[in-house]
Amino acid sequence: MQKIPPRVILLANGSENRWGHYQGMPKQMVPFNGEPNIERTIRLVKRRTDDIWLVTWNAEIDPRGAKRVSLEPTAWLAETVYLTRHLWQGRTIILLGDVFFSGLALRKIFAAQDDLVIFGRIGRNHYTGCGHSELFGAAFNPAAQGRFLSALEQVLEDTQHGEYGKLWQVYNRLANRPPRSKTYVPGLLCPITDYTDDMDWPEEYHR
Repeated sequence: MQKIPPRVILLANGSENRWGHYQGMPKQMVPFNGEPNIERTIRLVKRRTDDIWLVTWNAEIDPRGAKRVSLEPTAWLAETVYLTRHLWQGRTIILLGDVFFSGLALRKIFAAQDDLVIFGRIGRNHYTGCGHSELFGAAFNPAAQGRFLSALEQVLEDTQHGEYGKLWQVYNRLANRPPRSKTYVPGLLCPITDYTDDMDWPEEYHR
């Protein structure tokens, strides 16, 4: 039986307050070797699946190669992910659109077979110099959708009481860890330890 390729959901729905429209464009569209970063991600993902969805409120984020879903801006990434639940189908991979992914990282992401897995790095990136931990995405099978959705709902409830609603909070809910913990959880975190990294501030683009 032919294996069904996974569905990939690219998230680009943040406010970009820290980016400040640097270089006159959203951070997802800044070029690397003349190619917008998010188009580069789509090109690499297309080697494994054509089922790619872009979630964004921003008309300036208009790459080729992905189906587009428009949302209102959200305060937290957990809310954006929650609002994509109607798109979850089969093996679903959620990737952050402001991340520069290495080819090796994407191979690792697509090769992961766990029912539910979070991709990221604990600690410093020795290639880019970024001094803190980062999460880059998640993947889950239909059997784990309920667990993932429950964690999102709990995190969104926590934001009503002053907690953050980032992917870290979802990760920690899944792991039964404190909301702001950044520790390795075997069986949940798939480490990405190469030069893959995200861009929140202009200086991070020039690392």
